[in-house]
Amino acid sequence: MKRMFYKKMFYALVVLCVFILTPAMSQSTRQVTVTNVKIEQQETRIKVTYDVESLVKNDSVFIQAVNQNNRVLIARSVTGAVGKGVGSGKGKVVYWDIQADGLLAEDEVQVVVNVKLAPPDLGGGPANALLSILVPGLGNVLVQPNKKIGFRPLITVAYGGLLVYGLMQRSKAMDQYAIYESQPYENQAEPYFTKANQLRHQYLIATRAAALILVSDVIYSAIKGSRNRRKSNQLTLGFQGNTPLVGIRRTF
Repeated sequence: MKRMFYKKMFYALVVLCVFILTPAMSQSTRQVTVTNVKIEQQETRIKVTYDVESLVKNDSVFIQAVNQNNRVLIARSVTGAVGKGVGSGKGKVVYWDIQADGLLAEDEVQVVVNVKLAPPDLGGGPANALLSILVPGLGNVLVQPNKKIGFRPLITVAYGGLLVYGLMQRSKAMDQYAIYESQPYENQAEPYFTKANQLRHQYLIATRAAALILVSDVIYSAIKGSRNRRKSNQLTLGFQGNTPLVGIRRTF
């Protein structure tokens, strides 16, 4: 009966490892909303006001413009609520000095407010699996997007608890075996031998379960980190004015 109990405990730990180490199946796509864009053309500049929601720190706000011939204009001389660190809110103001950019006040232009989303934090690379060898669960956290913690500290608690429990049972087993060897009669020594054997069995179950948690966490962290590394090396295509730009985004 005890052996069956230990087997059930072992299988329950396997299920726990799978549950904790399984990543989220999907992630929602973040969207930024720009509304109420208003344009006021002044003598030497254009004033643009807008409302924006769901910006984060590293999102970058910029304006794009085209003239009456649909030629893209590069707005260089801009001030106000543009670039990074703008923040969400209403009534954001941008000033574009069209004279400094070589345009005339009578030129008709259409201005659009756009947002370049900050690249998501995909999580760390496979090297973080080495940290899980030292502290099970730590590498798992570092390979998560935005270093999400969640239930992952349970990995450390479960590993540490099982390891300590196993070592305690081993120490008790050695004490019982020492008593067994000191008994002069076999019939008196037998209970100590049985108890020592039971404690040793508990020690093996606990330490093997701890090893399973450790190995599972290291393997998962290495696989997740490798996937993050592949995702971080992405080819991107974009335009600056009429010039196409090709780049590779790399994360180290």
